[in-house]
Amino acid sequence: MPTSRTDLPKQIITATCAGTIIAQRMVSGPMYAITQTNAAAALGVAQSAGVTGDLIPVATDGVMLVECGAAVTAGAALDVDSVGRVINHAAGVIVGYAQNATTAAGQYVQVKLRPAN
Repeated sequence: MPTSRTDLPKQIITATCAGTIIAQRMVSGPMYAITQTNAAAALGVAQSAGVTGDLIPVATDGVMLVECGAAVTAGAALDVDSVGRVINHAAGVIVGYAQNATTAAGQYVQVKLRPAN
């Protein structure tokens, strides 16, 4: 986890975990059964960790810290890998835009979230 927080959420919802959720990664699914996600159905960013049945806050809009799955370019459009980490957009759904650069997987990037339609 990052040592300092720079989240600026515009909207946070409460959702129920349908499995183990790692904080600061993208999640998907209906609010009653969220899971770690790929970009196809991203709901938002898990604000805390949880396990099946836990209620956790999920940011669906704003600028949020998200774990990256590879180096990320500042200003780049982002999508999501298979475990909910953001990566530079290659194909699929854009979930947001990088506000800073990172150099490796496991680092945290500020993401201007693109709300799901």
